[in-house]
Amino acid sequence: MEKKERLIYPDILRIVSVFGVLVIHSISIFWNHIPVKTGSWAAFACIDSIFRFVVPVFVMISGMFMLSPEKDRGIKNLYSKNILHILTSFIFWSFLYALFNNIPTNPEISFSIKDFVLSFIKGEYHLWFLFMMAGLYIVTPILRKIVNDKKLTEYFLAIWFVFCLFANFAKLIPYLGNTIFEVLEEFKMSAAIQYSGFYVLGYYLNKHPLDKKFRVPVYILGFFSIAATALATVYFSFSAMKAQSQYLDYLLPTTLFSSCSIFILVQNFCKSRSFSEKKNRIIAALSKYSFGIYLCHILAIKTIERLDIIKLNLPYLVIFLIVLISTVIISTIASAILNHIPVLKKYIV
Repeated sequence: MEKKERLIYPDILRIVSVFGVLVIHSISIFWNHIPVKTGSWAAFACIDSIFRFVVPVFVMISGMFMLSPEKDRGIKNLYSKNILHILTSFIFWSFLYALFNNIPTNPEISFSIKDFVLSFIKGEYHLWFLFMMAGLYIVTPILRKIVNDKKLTEYFLAIWFVFCLFANFAKLIPYLGNTIFEVLEEFKMSAAIQYSGFYVLGYYLNKHPLDKKFRVPVYILGFFSIAATALATVYFSFSAMKAQSQYLDYLLPTTLFSSCSIFILVQNFCKSRSFSEKKNRIIAALSKYSFGIYLCHILAIKTIERLDIIKLNLPYLVIFLIVLISTVIISTIASAILNHIPVLKKYIV
């Protein structure tokens, strides 16, 4: 029996997306430490705007595989494998982050069990992604029924666009925006909300690749969406003299267009090229390490931050590159080690 060839473009998308996450979170060190009306702050806002596709693309890749009929091994398997993996990963990493955040660095401060427990239950800020993915896995059996029908899938995506993405965008429109949002909210349209649309969209774009004639318009929309996100963030932040992050939200039409353009660009780039066996092995390995990198990278960033690196007498962009490169190296090595330990590989990365 001929071995099925590995689909390479989801691996590349995972690598690009996890790198983008590290970029965004490395920027977060500087977000509130730099005066808003400066060139450095504007540069960071623009870089952040470029990488807003990262979480949606991660979700699209998951939907692409999880909604496939080949992955349908029953609800019991979904809970005993996928959701259990999410749960054990959260317990391990949340415990580790709670320890890191609550063990006193000053001997005069005592350890608070209450703060530790609350920190453990809530989880480090980036672990919200695990809750969101668990929620999507829970509704996966229902969404599989929807994606079996192309027209029904398109209908689902249309509902999601109007009642989620457009509704969120409406809030940003001056004067009438809140009224439009409140009217759409009255529908209580909870069937297609939040990240479920990206989950379904990933499967849809993989099964029904976009025709060549539509790709350029999508790329143009993606480019202008990134530019609009950057301009709006910088302009309104400068006007208010404080950071305005609402234009960087993942659930906006601008993020949809930039995410789709990246997904389709990489998808078609890989279709027209072949990679050597060595490159395929490297790409597959980095893709496998991506989840572990995501889980542990905040620990690396927080450790670097504790060294007061921001106080170095260097330009902020240079310090940012030091933080980013250090985080990439530390997180990748840590994930590679964890992925070579059988029990840890199975349950925490």
